[in-house]
Parts: sequence; structure tokens; C-alpha cells
Amino acid sequence: MILYKYYGFDSGLSALRNSQLGFRQPKYFNDPFELSFLSNATGSEAKLSRLQSQLEQLKSSVAVLSLTRTPLNPLMWAHYGQEHTGFVLGYETDDEFLTSKAYNLVPVDDGDVVYTRTKSPHVLDPASMQLFHQVYLAGQGVNISESEKAQISSLARRVFLTKHSIWVYEEEVRVVKVWQSIFKTAEEYQGDPLRSFYHISKDVAPGYSCQTVEGLMIYRHPVKIKEVYLGVRNPLLRHDNKENLGQRVNSDLVDRAEEENWQIKALRMSRSSWGLESIPRQSNVLGIREKSKGLINSFTFSGREATYMRDVLPQSEIRETDKFELTNWGGRCHLKVNGTFIEP
Repeated sequence: MILYKYYGFDSGLSALRNSQLGFRQPKYFNDPFELSFLSNATGSEAKLSRLQSQLEQLKSSVAVLSLTRTPLNPLMWAHYGQEHTGFVLGYETDDEFLTSKAYNLVPVDDGDVVYTRTKSPHVLDPASMQLFHQVYLAGQGVNISESEKAQISSLARRVFLTKHSIWVYEEEVRVVKVWQSIFKTAEEYQGDPLRSFYHISKDVAPGYSCQTVEGLMIYRHPVKIKEVYLGVRNPLLRHDNKENLGQRVNSDLVDRAEEENWQIKALRMSRSSWGLESIPRQSNVLGIREKSKGLINSFTFSGREATYMRDVLPQSEIRETDKFELTNWGGRCHLKVNGTFIEP
């Protein structure tokens, strides 16, 4: 089964190069109503407080991959495809990484989002509280039996897959993973190749780094790419023969497309409707052109940073081949030269 994910231009290029998928903690989703399906529950104040507390913990202890069944939704291209300049990648989801119940709290085959206009009331009796507690434990990485998994699967889907009907146009399919275990160290838990992930982070000061996208986990296990769609405004579609003169072409994606037999399609606006239609393209459309001359760097900086650079650079011997990076972290400036922070 092929499912799709929308990307901006730069993030799409990264996804094409590594075939890895990004999962994100629900606490960072753009919809504040995530995991609020049980907010209409009734019961004692103690039960309601316990339920709310565990729901909030689940928002941090699980990571969710959002896929869709359609690559041609104009509204999703506007929202998630960087205003039609990005990509949609079609992934082969028949992979243990996505289908296994051992590795997924909600596997892809059970991940169709349910859209509803109302929230049904739920009575928090001892049986329902025990059932939800099992979902909570599973979300903390506690090993539960196959029979227990079968008992909680329906409730888990309602917790993680229920959204307001205004989102129905997304045709979303989710995979829910537990990214840590309260009984194992990170090294032990992620020692399994199908659980190993990394954050996209940036060094901002000596001994300090921060995530560039909070709550995002990029899982190292590669998933097969089957289809690639280029948005109507994707920059790779703008090149003509005249513009290509004097430019070098980075062909790494072209080579991968041919080796892995990607089906590549460019999108255009339909003349007869308000929809999008696709046109097959050759793999060479993925060649990244590099101008031999032109703009190299462009950046702005504050007076504090200018003062810091004025004071620190005279102390350094500078070569044309050196690479510099300036950060302003916690009110202090730091300069990295060739990948290493230097002391002023």
C-alpha cells in the first residue's frame, strides 16, 4: 500500500536523500484538540483529574507519523507543501517498521483517522479506567501481552485517531510509536534498529544544542519511496535550457530515482476544474543545479553580534577556506570556526 506525505522544498530534498520518516509528539501538533476525544468523560473529580494527567503525558510519550491517501489535494499543498513549492512522497508502507504491532501502538493498517462533529460522552467506571490505564502503560513503553493489546486497540485508536470533521479533507492515516520506555535507558531502547531515531539539532554554544523542530524524531530505518510529486511552483520545474548554461548539476537524486525506480510526476493546475493533475517526468528533473557564480552568502546580524565579531576576529588568523558560524544564545555570542567553537 502506498501512502503519501507532504513536504516543503528543503525538507523534501532531505527526505528524498535519506528515505527516513519523521514522527512528532502530539503536544507540538498545530491542532490543540489532539488527544482530547475523552474530554467529554463523566465521573468523579479524581478520575477526571487522573484521566487528564495521563492524556497530557501521552502527548509527550508517543510520536505520530501523519500520512495521507491523496497526493493531489490543493489545500494540503498550500498548508504542508510550502505553498505548492515542495514535494509529496509516496511511501511503500508494507514494512515491519510501520505494520508491526510490536513496534507500533497504532500500526499503519489500523491508522485511518476517524472524523466526527461531536464528542460522545464516556462514563469513567472502573472497567473503562482500567482499560485506559492499559493504553497509558503501553504509551510509556510497558510490555503488555497480546491479549491486552487486543483489548485496548479499539480505545487506543479512538484516543489517537479521532479528529473534528473539519479535517476530513486530509484523508489522514497515522502511525503511533512509543519512543521511549520507562524501564529502559535510551541506549537500550533505541539499540533496536527499528526504534532508533535522532533529532534535528543545532549547536548554539559550547556544550549546548537545541532542536530546530521541537518534538520531531527522524527514525533511521529507511522506508521505500515509490512516487515523487513536484508541486506546481517547485523550483526544479523552472529551469529552461538557457538558464542551465554554465551550471553544474548535482545528480545524486537522479541516480537514486533511477536505481530505485521512482515514479516522478509534476503537478499542474487543471484547466477544467479547481483541482490538480499530474504529468510524468523523467528522473533528470531532480537534478539540483549549482551556479558557478552568484550569491554565496546573505545574512543579517545585530549590533551585539557586530561588536563581538569586531572584537574576536582580529585575534584569529583567517583563511579563505575557513567556514564561520555565529550564534547568539542566552544573550551571549559564540563563533564557530570550521565546526569548532573558539574562545574570544
